[in-house]
Amino acid sequence: MSDHPRIVVPAWQRSHALQRLLNSIANAAAPAHLGFDLTISLDGGAPRSVHDIVRRFAETQHTHGAPINVEVVEQPRHLGLRQHLLWCGDRALEHGSVIVLEDDLVVDRWFFAFAQAALGVYGGDGDGAGSGGGGDDAHGRGSVGDDPSIAGIALHATEHNEFARRPFKPMRNGLSTYRMQLPCSWGQCWTAAQWQRFREWDATAPPLEAADPALQARLPQAIIRWSPQSWKKRFAHYLVATDRWFIYPYQSYTTNTSPPGGTHLPAGSILYHAHLGAPQRPQDEWRFGDGGAGGGGGGGGRSGAGAGGLGAGARRLGAGGVGAGGVGAEVAYDAFMEPVGAFVYRALQLAPREVTLDLYGTRTLKHLQQTPWAVIRGDHPQAE
Repeated sequence: MSDHPRIVVPAWQRSHALQRLLNSIANAAAPAHLGFDLTISLDGGAPRSVHDIVRRFAETQHTHGAPINVEVVEQPRHLGLRQHLLWCGDRALEHGSVIVLEDDLVVDRWFFAFAQAALGVYGGDGDGAGSGGGGDDAHGRGSVGDDPSIAGIALHATEHNEFARRPFKPMRNGLSTYRMQLPCSWGQCWTAAQWQRFREWDATAPPLEAADPALQARLPQAIIRWSPQSWKKRFAHYLVATDRWFIYPYQSYTTNTSPPGGTHLPAGSILYHAHLGAPQRPQDEWRFGDGGAGGGGGGGGRSGAGAGGLGAGARRLGAGGVGAGGVGAEVAYDAFMEPVGAFVYRALQLAPREVTLDLYGTRTLKHLQQTPWAVIRGDHPQAE
């Protein structure tokens, strides 16, 4: 896996939003003497204003003294959002890993450092592949190896349950990240191996509408109703069909401005903003791991700005991967953004097969009836 991920920005018609994203990338902390490798992909039919912004940005290729190596790709035809995002993800197969940033985002100063450190732990080339060990790589990061249960890494710390339209605040686990069975579309990283597994599944799997009803029940109705042109819908289907997970940070490294003109939110929205840290702060320190029982002891450590550059010195904490239903990690969330970590079942003194949690009230009655017990809100639509 490349420990210097390529940043890929798909753009089409939102010139002001694109300018804001590129400005935030230019103001971010770049690895000393290496800078950023950035691909800006212009979908077919992009207006002249977007072309002009990209051209001007490419002419100024430095951030804090380090270069931004800009590649501009003009798509020969209009791909649309889904195919354009798939094209961006495919760059991981060429470069080893990618950070995909849609044009409605703003990045935190330390977004690249976090991505680099997290990829070194959750997407490494080590032999640990989900085991309790995982040796240190050349930069001193403790790697879990190419853990096939991990399908991607989010840069966005979601603060809103988009299915219930309520706030979301994940339980802290003593680490910097947790697992959720929901893809992130507001800044995400993939290694070549992670993306290749998705593409192989995508090539043969039927559409979600034709999937087994038991599998459909593991996804919110809102996702099932999403357009077939949504790449996020397809990836959500992939996660539940193959029992894989996204890694999410507690501290956000992107925020979504959702300006008007988007494919799925043409009127814009203010719901998907996330809190970013002060840009003047020193680089964050991170504690990575599986979040196993007991807070993930054994061979831990932190990541920070070490001798190896941004993100060097990361360590993996914890033992034991997350199996079906999230068991194995103290804190984990399913596609409904409901808790499925080991802590919850231990507190309830019930096994995952015995109880379903629906604290947001977005599951169907059929789904709730799959287990003998259900934990719901008093005003749950199925409470009567």
